Parts: sequence; C-alpha cells; structure tokens
Amino acid sequence: MPLERRAIEKGLRQGEIMGVVTTNALELGVDIGQLQVCILTGYPGNMASVWQQAGRAGRRSEDAVIIMVTSSNPLDQYMANHTDYFFSRKPESVRINPDNIMILMEHIKCAAYELPFKRANGSEANTWMSFVTT
Repeated sequence: MPLERRAIEKGLRQGEIMGVVTTNALELGVDIGQLQVCILTGYPGNMASVWQQAGRAGRRSEDAVIIMVTSSNPLDQYMANHTDYFFSRKPESVRINPDNIMILMEHIKCAAYELPFKRANGSEANTWMSFVTT
C-alpha cells in the first residue's frame, strides 16, 4: 500500500494522474502543488480538518475550488445554511501529551508500515512488530 500511495503522489505531481479519490489521509504531510479542486464529502467534524483537507488544493499560489457536498446530517446542514458561522471559525486548539504511550505506539505502527524496521543484517524485525501491533 505505501508503494501504491507513493506512485499516486508521484503521478499527481508529474501531472500524469488527473484526479484521485482519497480518505482524509491526504490531510497531512502531502504537498502536491498542482491540485486545484478539493471536494469534501460532508463536514468532517472540526474546522482544523476542514482547512487541512481544503488546503491540499491551491498550495502553489494558485486559485483553488473547494466544494463541500453535504448530507442530510444536521451538522452538515447547519454548516451549509450558516456560511457566516462556517467561514468565521478558526481551527480548534489541540493539546496532547507527547509522552502518551498510546499515541507513541500508533505513530510507531504507522512509521513501521510505511518503512518496515530492519535489523543490521537487513532482515525485517517481525518479532518486534508483532509485539507492537497486538
């Protein structure tokens, strides 16, 4: 999966791929300058996510089109019908404890999935990974 993701990102950067449907995983850590349109399927639940997702488009000083397709969900409808409220909101502040072991473990799992841990001899550290993922 990480190789497929990297190939898609490369195709977008080089203009070989014209569009991609993605989860909100594209929210962070991706800089693909040629994205010009972002379609949000509903209000993601907080303004930080709205601006992170919408901010994937138009990153190189280009204009961008951001479309939020709302459902009948009451929160979606509220945001769609109260645009002054929606556009006046700032991203929420988030505070986490960087030493929280649960957060650290999730980050380690993600990092190991993207780039598997290897021993000095080149073999994968599967024993350690099975401990982390259970």
